Amino acid sequence: MNTAEKLSKRTISLHWLIAVGMIGSLFFGIYVEDLPKSPEAGQLIGLHKSIGLLVLTFALLRIANTFATGLPSPLTPAAQWQLTLAKGIHMLLLAGTILMPISGMIMSVGAGIQLPSSVLSSLLKCLRTNLWDR
Repeated sequence: MNTAEKLSKRTISLHWLIAVGMIGSLFFGIYVEDLPKSPEAGQLIGLHKSIGLLVLTFALLRIANTFATGLPSPLTPAAQWQLTLAKGIHMLLLAGTILMPISGMIMSVGAGIQLPSSVLSSLLKCLRTNLWDR
């Protein structure tokens, strides 16, 4: 459970999983984009998409966790405009963790490329078996 003094292990874990996944996927995507077309490059692009779907899964769990526990409380007193701005930026960053993977999915579908079905089926299985509460 999040408190004013300390975030839960779940919140911290989701934060860092998403941060590493988003930053790593960004650089990996830039690298793969510059490769010449080949079967190996196609496999790497599939890996990039799979990572994106995992990041999306963690981001959805993070947003559900945020709604359940609320945003962290400020550690020090601040002006109301600063609190409002901080909350807005926090929500914008959370939205970005959803919108970036979804934009990649839209680009793939728009180009007629299938999404990695193994990751999609794993995502659905994970959500179906409710591993979040274990």
